[in-house]
Amino acid sequence: MTKIRANSNTGTLSICFVLATVFILEQLLLPVNPSSAGFYQTSVANYRLLSILINLPILIIWFVAFWGYSRLRVYAKLLGKAPEARGYRLLSTGLAWLAWTLPLTAIVDRLLSSFDIHNSSQSIFTIISNYFNLLMPFVAFIIIFIAAKVLFRSQKPKAREAKYPVFITVFLLLGALYCYLILKTADLSSLSSTNN
Repeated sequence: MTKIRANSNTGTLSICFVLATVFILEQLLLPVNPSSAGFYQTSVANYRLLSILINLPILIIWFVAFWGYSRLRVYAKLLGKAPEARGYRLLSTGLAWLAWTLPLTAIVDRLLSSFDIHNSSQSIFTIISNYFNLLMPFVAFIIIFIAAKVLFRSQKPKAREAKYPVFITVFLLLGALYCYLILKTADLSSLSSTNN
């Protein structure tokens, strides 16, 4: 049992360490937008150092996320053939997707933005980055939703799933209103505007 825990946490945290190292190397080696360094009235070297220091709390969050999903995965393995084991395995997979989303989207975003430094208009790199940032959490939340359904159905007293049509309708209306307000305030004359 302790071997499972040690191997799972060590492997997961080493992967996170490698991803954090790649992210830091990107901050140090990829080109910096000169206007960004000029905005903060600092040299490019100081801008790189500030960027790394600002991102340190984010790196800590990555390690906590990787540690958390690895602990849940260990718990799911310890459940063996219990009825809720499948639900916890799915839940740990969904949380793993979320944990992997953090470093991968940051690394891909930084890499793509380095290709787009001299282009001030909306480019294909920005679009790819935005869709990548949406796709990975979307997959994670679908897996977590399925895991929640499996866990709900694995409970001993078979409770009927409650239907909340009013709640779902209100949620959909609020989502549609949010999308409308976002699109209404978009500055279509300059897609790279800070308003967007």
